[in-house]
Amino acid sequence: MDALDTASVVAFFSLLIAAAALAFSIRTHWDGIKRNRRDLFLSLHERLSHPDQVRGRTLLREEISSAAEAEKIRKKRRADYELAMSAINMLDILGLYVDKKYVDKELVFDEWGWLYGRCFDHGKYVLKDVQWYDEEREIRAPWRHFAELGKEASRRYP
Repeated sequence: MDALDTASVVAFFSLLIAAAALAFSIRTHWDGIKRNRRDLFLSLHERLSHPDQVRGRTLLREEISSAAEAEKIRKKRRADYELAMSAINMLDILGLYVDKKYVDKELVFDEWGWLYGRCFDHGKYVLKDVQWYDEEREIRAPWRHFAELGKEASRRYP
């Protein structure tokens, strides 16, 4: 074997080792992204499971079925109204994270879809009461993500 053949073999194995290292780095990177997305979802799940969030969503679903009911709660039961608004805010954050693909939409719908849809169906009255919900366009900032994901959740989980 001459020097050229030895150099070619060494170069080939060097290239092979570099390719394996690159593949390993890419795999490690993707595993890290997947782990971070999972951790973010678990953190959101934990925040959504907080008793104040549960109470706010329960208020939305069980006590608000019209703009008049939302207005009544806003004027006479301020603490309850703030719980309902907090639940809407948290669901809007969840919708933002889905929109930005920080968390997987199907995973969110598997876990929270039916509840998200119900909260949207009632929460839009709260936003309408404070004139932050445009029925014609069906969305409006600052809770655009709540409305967008909520409409889809309502359709998927009637």
